[in-house]
Amino acid sequence: FMLGNEGTGMSEKQMEVCDYFVHIPQYTQKTASLNVLVAGSIILHHFGMWAEMAEAKIMQNYKFEVVAPRGQLERFENPNEDEAEEIARKRAERAMKRAKNDETSEIAQND
Repeated sequence: FMLGNEGTGMSEKQMEVCDYFVHIPQYTQKTASLNVLVAGSIILHHFGMWAEMAEAKIMQNYKFEVVAPRGQLERFENPNEDEAEEIARKRAERAMKRAKNDETSEIAQND
């Protein structure tokens, strides 16, 4: 999703990368646009309904049930599949960076 600026909308460059455009109907002529936060909320709400996403459960005190985010240590010690891939990618990047630094140091020492 790409949201336009409240005053100027989207630039030509932004519009070029979009596959579809949606608009929120307005029923008065008292304002030229909606606040981008409000507009985004409306669009994401309608997308959730269109995609038939499951609605979050509501607890007795009328707040939504949330799953507590896993801590950094928990993600490291017991990674899910996505987290394991991310850890492996970061390790590979660090190894390549170390190898490059070692190679640069070796060349500098030989000069």
